[in-house]
Amino acid sequence: MTNQIIYQSTNRAYSQAQTSVNFQEALFQGLAKDEGLFVPNYIPKFSTDFLNQLRGKSYAEVAFAVLNLFLHNEIPASTLKEICESAYNFPIPIESLPLQKLSPSL
Repeated sequence: MTNQIIYQSTNRAYSQAQTSVNFQEALFQGLAKDEGLFVPNYIPKFSTDFLNQLRGKSYAEVAFAVLNLFLHNEIPASTLKEICESAYNFPIPIESLPLQKLSPSL
């Protein structure tokens, strides 16, 4: 995890004027100067192994694992973990739902 994700506006005007901002700048600006939304310049790939490791984890643990792929250069892991645990400190119904096959292919 060495690549830093940068954020660009969905509107081309901002992308040409200022090519990118980091997460903190995107967060505090909210919208880009051209009123576009900030989007990451790439989205990390989730390997099958990565997804399998999330099985049985709490919502906060899954949130941390996914967000850490995007923010590892921006927020220290210990701080991000605290944020996720604080944000998801209540029962989340989906964690206790049994999984059922919808059809043989699903």
